[in-house]
Amino acid sequence: MSDNVTARGTAQRPRIVPAWIVLLVAAVILLAMFAVSPRGRLRQRIASVGAPSDLSAAYLEAWSKSQPDNEEFLTLLGAQYAYLGRIDDAERVATRMDALGTDNMRRAATMLRLSVAEQRTFAIPEDDPRREAALDALRTKLEAAATLTWAPKDLEWLAQHAVAVGLPQLALQLYTKLSKGDADGRQRWDTQITRYALQVGDYRAAADAWFRQQAAARTLDEQRRCFIEGVRTLQSGNLLNDALAAADQHVGALANDPATIVELLTIARAADRPDRVDYYAKMLARFVMGTPAAPAPAASAPGASAPASASAPMASAAPRRFESHSDYAYMDVPGVELR
Repeated sequence: MSDNVTARGTAQRPRIVPAWIVLLVAAVILLAMFAVSPRGRLRQRIASVGAPSDLSAAYLEAWSKSQPDNEEFLTLLGAQYAYLGRIDDAERVATRMDALGTDNMRRAATMLRLSVAEQRTFAIPEDDPRREAALDALRTKLEAAATLTWAPKDLEWLAQHAVAVGLPQLALQLYTKLSKGDADGRQRWDTQITRYALQVGDYRAAADAWFRQQAAARTLDEQRRCFIEGVRTLQSGNLLNDALAAADQHVGALANDPATIVELLTIARAADRPDRVDYYAKMLARFVMGTPAAPAPAASAPGASAPASASAPMASAAPRRFESHSDYAYMDVPGVELR
């Protein structure tokens, strides 16, 4: 009988909320916990809330305490501290990074310390004698860091900061590494190489960068521009014979471009090379007279009738002519009479 009373009482006990509401609330709580937990794409999640702030730093601090060996938390936290100018906190994070003992964390700690050192250096007034000593120390740290293996984005960062502290030679070395290792971005890196190579007087490196851009160019005008810039770069370094040798090596299809030949003739004259002057003058004469070398006739198909005269020019092979010769004419070109 007591069992019947207990069962009857349980069946008649009122429910405060329906079971489906309980399940819905539980699901909402689980989703909220998932949303605030730092799972995957943490950098994007942090970036989505705007610029670094004390609030975002506090968020990362809390998670880094619960997961002290999490490399992503430490990297982001160090970057936030550096951005906010909390350099003492950033240095403490760099020490924690080193303690993890991985190559990635050592590189991240190095980058963070460089950022801190740069902030401290440029915080010193320009007329303060301590500033130059701090700059020298920062340059030494950058040169040491450049010997490590870095991802392309980090190499670019190092190159930019090398320029900022007066190390164009180091910037040139770093952009050269980028050009060799990043084929997709090579044109971008070669543009920087031409800039800093000229700044340090490395004319050959600057010319090589131009010739690489020529090889990648998609239009004749762009090929000509890069080719002439490369040759002129060697000329500007008084490397006239090198300029002519590089011209022969890289001219390619531009050998049939009158504007290019005029430029090479000018360089040959400046180099006092009568043999090359004669060579380019003869090439230019074909265009001035409107009679470049005609292509060889195609081989006859088997069974086809032979042409009436083997020495007669092909009717369809009209000579190449230009609207004006004035752009390509040199009054002292040997053997050429201009009309």
